[in-house]
Order: sequence, then C-alpha cells, then structure tokens
Amino acid sequence: MTQLSPGRQKGSPKTGGRKKGTPNKTTAERRQKICQIVDLELQNVFDYLTQLETKDKLTFLLHLMPYTLSKISPVPASSAETGEQIKEVKLNLHT
Repeated sequence: MTQLSPGRQKGSPKTGGRKKGTPNKTTAERRQKICQIVDLELQNVFDYLTQLETKDKLTFLLHLMPYTLSKISPVPASSAETGEQIKEVKLNLHT
C-alpha cells in the first residue's frame, strides 16, 4: 500500500507564502514594541539601580555585560624560543 505524504514533493519548487528573506511582519512588530518598552525603561534604570541591594546590582550588571563587552578567547601560552605549549608555570616568591 502506498502512503501519500502531505505537502509538496521533495525537490519540487516552493510556491506561495513569503519569499525567502522576507521579514515576518508579526516578528517585526513585536521587536518594535519591545524596543519601545526598553527605551522607556532605560530612562529609569539608574533609579532602579539605586533601589537595589549591592548583590542584586552586581547580578544585574553581570547579566548586561555580555551585551556590552566582547568575549575574549583564551590564548594558549607557548615558548618564544621553541614554540612549544607551556603546560606548567612555577613561581618562587621570596619575601
């Protein structure tokens, strides 16, 4: 018995609907509304921060940091002379 699959057959061209790359109107409208809300609330952020306890201020700032600072990738240490990767560093501190 042969089963019929719904929709268009694999490999056939897409017909109807949004064209590829056309923005979704609902998504654009929601994004615009969220931006308006954020713009309004940004005026009040400093007032909100003064009302928070130190722990909550730090949590708030830590959550914002990824949006303001680029992440730095770790760079493996290597010897300038041999180019070999350094696996261990020992420090002898004399007081």
